[in-house]
Amino acid sequence: MLEIGALNSLQTDKKSASLLQSYKVRDEVLQGETSIEPILDSIPAGIIIIDEATHEIIDLNKAALEMLGVPKKYVVGKICYNFICPSDKGKCPITDLGQEVDKSERILLKAGKEKVPILKSVKKSFWNGRRCLIESFIDISDRKKMENQLRSMVDEWQKTFDAISDFIFILDKDFRIVKVNQSLCMALGKNQEELIGKKCFEVLHGTSEAWHNCPYKKTLATGNGAVELVDDPRLGTLLVSNSPIFDENGNLLGAVHVAKNMSEIKMLEKELQQKNKILDLIAENIHAGLVIVSRDFHILWANKVQEEKKGCKLEGKLCYSIFMGRDSLCPECPVEEVFKTGKDEVRREVFVEDCGGKSEWIEIFASPIRDENGKIVAAMELVIPITARKEMELKLKQYSENLEELVKKRTEELLEAELRASILLEEASVGIAVIQHDGKIVFVNKRLLQLSGYSEDEILGHHYEEFVDKKYHDLAMNLLLKKLQGMPPLITEIELIAKNGERIPVEMSGSLIKYKGYPAIVVILRDIRERKLLQKQLLEIERLKAICDLALIVGHDLRNPLQAIANAAYIIRKEISNDKISERIMQALKVIQDSIQYSDKIARDLRDFAMTEPPKLEKLDINALVNEALAQIEVPTNIEVITKLGNVPKIYADKYMLKKIFVNLFMNGIQAMEKDGGVLSVSTRKRGGFVEITFEDTGVGIPEENLKKLFTSIFTTKAKGMGIGLLICKKF
Repeated sequence: MLEIGALNSLQTDKKSASLLQSYKVRDEVLQGETSIEPILDSIPAGIIIIDEATHEIIDLNKAALEMLGVPKKYVVGKICYNFICPSDKGKCPITDLGQEVDKSERILLKAGKEKVPILKSVKKSFWNGRRCLIESFIDISDRKKMENQLRSMVDEWQKTFDAISDFIFILDKDFRIVKVNQSLCMALGKNQEELIGKKCFEVLHGTSEAWHNCPYKKTLATGNGAVELVDDPRLGTLLVSNSPIFDENGNLLGAVHVAKNMSEIKMLEKELQQKNKILDLIAENIHAGLVIVSRDFHILWANKVQEEKKGCKLEGKLCYSIFMGRDSLCPECPVEEVFKTGKDEVRREVFVEDCGGKSEWIEIFASPIRDENGKIVAAMELVIPITARKEMELKLKQYSENLEELVKKRTEELLEAELRASILLEEASVGIAVIQHDGKIVFVNKRLLQLSGYSEDEILGHHYEEFVDKKYHDLAMNLLLKKLQGMPPLITEIELIAKNGERIPVEMSGSLIKYKGYPAIVVILRDIRERKLLQKQLLEIERLKAICDLALIVGHDLRNPLQAIANAAYIIRKEISNDKISERIMQALKVIQDSIQYSDKIARDLRDFAMTEPPKLEKLDINALVNEALAQIEVPTNIEVITKLGNVPKIYADKYMLKKIFVNLFMNGIQAMEKDGGVLSVSTRKRGGFVEITFEDTGVGIPEENLKKLFTSIFTTKAKGMGIGLLICKKF
């Protein structure tokens, strides 16, 4: 078996050449620093040059950039720890901990903090008069995956080896145990460490040398596998087989031994013999005929009862001839049906006459007899006399005919009433259940099954609290107790737990009934989800109407004083000469101007939110409108804007509304990346009969719990803003 380390060495060979080349070029770099960039980029391994004192990244080659997954301008000048290296500040393995990193397995942080395993070497040197660290590395992700796969394969092999119930062990040429499975360890009461290295005959048989009939002695002598039945005083009767192991030159190295414990098989053989004796006794003493018939309808065996009844030996005779006196198969022969259909049992009641003219009724049960492949090779007939039973059935029939007339009319009336009640219950538009005094459900109708998603078997016999939300248990219990005490009907709301976990609001009422002679409650459950949804929608409509009314008032009344403040600020700036105005006053005027602009934006947003005017459609160039919206926005320097505008047709739309949507979406993306920066992307393309505009950013994202609130009015997670931007987008 190959060891993991050996396989790792083989897997690394293909990358060793590129790593050695990187070391050679690195040494050349240390000797001369001119025209270095072409040399670095020619190296297939990653090269990064880092300032030793500040840990600032000075330069890196193309291979390193490809592994990091970011442009060079985002890397050069950055501090290496917690950027490309997972070590924290002050814990650098080379400069702080004094470690030597030479062909060591380390971790490289890619963009997005993805961790990549690498084989890394670091050497100290000088670069343009600065002490620096030159790191060279290669990606060993594939090797790591192969190592994990190999470990998994070894683990699976070991689990399989240990799971085999037979005793398995591997010996070398000196009879010493090299490998042993868990079954043998448990049988000997020892662990693997206690057995490996020991001679097999010492630990298995307690002898100083191999037994005379040892199969391994034969294998060592002949080079072939051997099998022997061995009676071991401790392990019982064993069937031992071995398979030789050879090296690549055909030299014998050892053998794999498999020892199957035959003690249990011998016990089973003994038990089988005893069971056969019991079956023979049953067959001979049963008060019924028992016959085994071949596929050509010859009798293979018959028990004593059947042979005494016919007065002769039956083996070899045709069944239809000896039993029925026929020259051909009996009509509706049960044995023939078993052969044709493969049914497990075919039953027939037959009236027969024997040779002496005596007649009787018999019942025949025919069953198939199959071989180990499931093929039917014969059939067994059990012949039971039923004449007495038939006579009794005839008498009972005569008695029952008199009773039938008496109960027929009443039965029809009861069935009709039961049918009407059943139809009413099953086809009702509400859920109906019957609950016993102990809380167990004994009846549910079709509508309740549809509502809950459960099958009838999953509900009947279960306590009703299993299907009611825990917070309503006391309420439901009080209602049922009041019903059992005969109090007037009550109606309340609870939540039903469906099979898929959904909480379904229902209106519950109930009445006291008698069920199978005992008091019970018939519970009516009405689904009120649609009513609840309509109530919620009505409240939201009323809330939005109030917000719209307020928005119109605020938007209108706010703009007049804003305009006055803006005019006053403008006059102040004109009246005060620039040489006399102080920096503090200038800042105060700027604050006033910014606040006016922000307040005006709020007023415009409120106006847009409350606006009910229909859109003014005109033919628009979407790509031009995207660029126009971008031109209105001040993009921070730490954010890169990427536009991918496809060849799309002009569309009819309201320019103001569409531009407002674009600006709001751009601003949301920028605000999500203000702190750490990122990339803002917008693309257009034709899709079917539509134009698709996609906005993307690499910001912090939206928490799961806020996704459902995106288009909720007056909802925001920002320090500034009213939370109506996306709502305006949706409204437009």
